[in-house]
Amino acid sequence: MKKAKAKKQRVSAVELPQDAVVEILSRLPVKTLLRFKCVCKLWNSLISDPNFVLSTSGRERIIVRSYSEPMSFYSIDDEFSVVKLPIPHVEYLDDSDKFKFLGSCNGLVLFLADEHLYLWNPLTNSCRLMPQLNDLVGKLNSRYPMSCGFCFDKSSDDYKVVTVTMVHTGGGINSSVYVASLKEGKMPMEFSIPYRFSYSYPHVLEEHLHWIVKEKIGSAQLILYFDQEANQFRELSLPDDHEYGDAVSVYYFGFTILDGCLCISRHLNHDATDVLIMREYGVKHSWTRLFTLRGHFVPLHARISDNLALVTDHEYLYTYKSQNKYTGKIKGQADQHHQRRYYLRNKACEKIKYGSVALKIKADPLKYMESLASVDSI
Repeated sequence: MKKAKAKKQRVSAVELPQDAVVEILSRLPVKTLLRFKCVCKLWNSLISDPNFVLSTSGRERIIVRSYSEPMSFYSIDDEFSVVKLPIPHVEYLDDSDKFKFLGSCNGLVLFLADEHLYLWNPLTNSCRLMPQLNDLVGKLNSRYPMSCGFCFDKSSDDYKVVTVTMVHTGGGINSSVYVASLKEGKMPMEFSIPYRFSYSYPHVLEEHLHWIVKEKIGSAQLILYFDQEANQFRELSLPDDHEYGDAVSVYYFGFTILDGCLCISRHLNHDATDVLIMREYGVKHSWTRLFTLRGHFVPLHARISDNLALVTDHEYLYTYKSQNKYTGKIKGQADQHHQRRYYLRNKACEKIKYGSVALKIKADPLKYMESLASVDSI
């Protein structure tokens, strides 16, 4: 009996519509897309398209600059794992006292090194000098720099840098705002606003930069955001504090984005910190308390289902694990507000380490998204 010969089957490539290819690629991790640019010319063209780049983003990460010398950068993801980043290939990084992160947007990080401004993609380690922002350097190195943010204006397809400095006038202290464009040839804007800013990064949500500020007159705090299309500042309300009464001093100091919501830290005068998020953007009554920290900490990331948070005291990064859920009563709080609270206790606190060494940070951590955005396309 003769053996049947195996028939060779030809597998023909199935050509998918380009829209389908784009849809499939957009669902892949950013690091995978970086490798897939080498598959063929079509994929390289699709993945490099600026519109595709802006429509895709990877995991949110936190970048920190370590206190050690020489200068080192580390990235922490939402699972709290740490990787060391390559140093950007630029001059003027030798003097760590003249280095400063200014902001991030669409995966690009803006930083100041000595007298020069650079745009850097930590994922690809591509970096570019931004000479069109030279006029901004004097503001950042002035005697009273307060805050700097970096955002994207879709209406003009342009990135903007918003810098706030403190100005002493005959009528007191004002904040001077300087808005610079990354597009060549566009004139910057400069104007004053009646608010007092703190030394902190703004955070981007709904495409706007957000800060916690104080009113010029009095000590009332509020959230201020920059409408980059109108080049105007607008206000959002903080939560009501009436539940604590006059016996408890309340101060808002920490500000970030958690789970796509505005998140603030509310420090109480008995050494506890409430962490709250605005569940519905712009709606004051949607502020919700997530948990309470013992101590004075700023949250960076939280996994509520695990009762786990990543926080900082501006010197180290910590993970806090809640081991108990119990009904606690804030001193000075009215009885009708006695409610269940989630305390993240110090005994469940661990410092974030790289290898066996705790990461001591030189400046406040900066959030960014993994992205294929090219510094050369701006």
